[in-house]
Amino acid sequence: MDLFYSSSTLPKKKRVHFHSFMSDVHSRLHQIKKKQLEVEGRSFHIDLDPERDPIRKVALTLKEECDLLCFDEFQVTDIADALILNNLLFHLFSNNCVIVATSNRPVSDLYKGGVNYEYFKPTIAMIKNYCREIEVGDSALDFRTEKAKESEASTFIVGDECGEIVDDFVGSWEGNEEVIDLKFGRVLKADRVDSKRKIAEFEFEELCDSYYGSSEYRAIASKFDVVILKNVKQMSLKNHNRSRRFITLVDELYEGRVKLICNASTEIDNLFVTDEIEEEWVGDDDVSPYVNGVSSGTAKPLPGWMDVRQGGGKMLGELASVRELRFAFQRAGSRLKEMTSGLWWKENGA
Repeated sequence: MDLFYSSSTLPKKKRVHFHSFMSDVHSRLHQIKKKQLEVEGRSFHIDLDPERDPIRKVALTLKEECDLLCFDEFQVTDIADALILNNLLFHLFSNNCVIVATSNRPVSDLYKGGVNYEYFKPTIAMIKNYCREIEVGDSALDFRTEKAKESEASTFIVGDECGEIVDDFVGSWEGNEEVIDLKFGRVLKADRVDSKRKIAEFEFEELCDSYYGSSEYRAIASKFDVVILKNVKQMSLKNHNRSRRFITLVDELYEGRVKLICNASTEIDNLFVTDEIEEEWVGDDDVSPYVNGVSSGTAKPLPGWMDVRQGGGKMLGELASVRELRFAFQRAGSRLKEMTSGLWWKENGA
């Protein structure tokens, strides 16, 4: 994707991580609906009139901004995203916006097993109609890990202290505790900040156990060139909110080409525990969509539910999301290896 995007001569082009893109789409939709409500009031005709369809408006605005739209890590895990995408992609494709995307999943597996999956099938058909699906290289080979192996130096440290590595890569630096204004009334506490050199030090729990999301992490990535992340704990599907935040943080720092120094309780390959907890959550892959506590021999399927005997009565949407989280774990581990390699620091101006 790096090579393709840098080689494109189109003047209007945009490259964005898919998660960030959908966050931006939701924000734009919110602003349009808010404005319509202020101007028109609660009139049903607003949504019924195609000219006033908020999703169409967002798509047309995006087309004005770029003729080429490149997505990194195209994945669908959220029902709200799934329902928006059909209309959004239709208007983008219809207005000759070229979309190029990378994904860890084939198109046919996008949102597989998600809530109301049937409603997403037309989106899959549309993507297949407008896009050419290409399998790149050996799917079992992790190119980021292979690239990281070229560098012996690493800024991922197992243990309590990372001072020596910080000195090696950053040198001596001074900084004070700082409360960072993230706009919109949100603030974030950093243990140390050197604004002049754009270096910040954070506690893992401060960033990943609080109610932060992609917009806050993107603000960190745009504000700092070097991030020191301390006391990263081992994660699993059981504490999935913390895990998701950490994965989103890694994604935003990666997209921002931030240089990362990280100390953790265990090696990257052991940072994410999946197998045992996934069995507890998911069980057999053939999940039956039946209502809790009702015999599967007599009950009719209802969207969103599964047999209590197979999954403890958990929602199918949750289970699909958990499966996607496992893929996200693999991607985050791969990115961490690349981001904490000496080669990454060299490429990004160490």
